[in-house]
Amino acid sequence: MTLKVLLVDSLGENPPALAEALRQGGFQVAAVVGEGGDLYQAMHDCLPDAVIIAADSPKRDTLEHLAGIGRRFPRPMVMLAEHADSEARGRAAEAGISVYVLDHLSAPLVRSMVEVTVQHHRRQQALAAELASTRQSLRERRLVDQAKCLLMERDGLGEADAYRRLRRMAMDRGQRLAQAAAGLLSRQG
Repeated sequence: MTLKVLLVDSLGENPPALAEALRQGGFQVAAVVGEGGDLYQAMHDCLPDAVIIAADSPKRDTLEHLAGIGRRFPRPMVMLAEHADSEARGRAAEAGISVYVLDHLSAPLVRSMVEVTVQHHRRQQALAAELASTRQSLRERRLVDQAKCLLMERDGLGEADAYRRLRRMAMDRGQRLAQAAAGLLSRQG
């Protein structure tokens, strides 16, 4: 599978050597965005698998801009910088930069680095989606338990009977169990 990358040139010069190294590494360079270019539009247009940023030493404004883009278009970002201090690396990490590399790299090393970064990012996205799904399931389970308790207290039912009644209410209304529970609780609240 060919990974599509967006190359961001914060050096103010066209980075043909880096673009060529990426191509030799097996990447499709979807676009190159210069210092004054519209990075949001480029992200929207090409929807890359990863963003590669070529920078001398990343400026705070550049990092804040990248953080905003990372929130809108979550993608792994790799910064290839010529200089950095610990403060710059810290700001880069806060901005969502996945990998921060100082030095020029060979095509195979770039390929390996970006592939691992993309896989790591995909795994994080999958875990985040799983966490969100689990949280939603727990919220729904809590609603069902509260509705069962209401039925048990109000109607003097056992837990199994309260569950069956709630399930019957959901089926009669063509709702999911959690929707029926929320409706019951809202009518009683």
